[in-house]
Amino acid sequence: MSHSAPPPPESGGTGYQPPLEETQATPYSSPNPGFPSGDAPSPAGGTPAGASSTARASSSSTSTAANPLADLHRFDLAQIGLGALLFVASLLPFYSYSFNGGALSVSQSYSAWHGFFGWFGVVLGVAAAGVLAVALLGNVAIPSLRLVVLGLFAASALCLLLALFVIPGGGYSGVNFSSGHSFGYWLALLCSLAGTALAFLRKDERVAVG
Repeated sequence: MSHSAPPPPESGGTGYQPPLEETQATPYSSPNPGFPSGDAPSPAGGTPAGASSTARASSSSTSTAANPLADLHRFDLAQIGLGALLFVASLLPFYSYSFNGGALSVSQSYSAWHGFFGWFGVVLGVAAAGVLAVALLGNVAIPSLRLVVLGLFAASALCLLLALFVIPGGGYSGVNFSSGHSFGYWLALLCSLAGTALAFLRKDERVAVG
């Protein structure tokens, strides 16, 4: 079978013209008119930037109100904590006694509440921390608060220093008998001295009430 050549182009033509459907490209339609990248617009009910900032500020103020300790100075927090630790130390072995009689050996320990200077020093230190906590956390105005706290902590330290030399029952003397202090005493003394030092550093600070 013979194939006939394509007809010559008409006068002024440029050659073979492909069908129209092959030359026309399908126009691009954006899935979201007005947004070439196709990103969907924010919904009409979205949260404005100002409202988001207000919500964050409100959340921050709520968390601060829920945690009043967050606004306290670290030295004030330390004094309150030292008062609590001082009370715990008073319940630990404070005074120690031992007797060694050869075949018989006895050792015994007592808390700070066994001797006057021990328990009185603890009461003063706990009172100092309690007064400070009531004033700062309870928003209570106490005249000369800083000096009151300093005086109580200093008196506590003085009593516990005296307890170093005054031991209940320590007047008894014997070759095989000894008396002294246990770790609870040293912890209490350290707490009272640290509380006194911190109270001194904060003695000129004013407390805002209201």
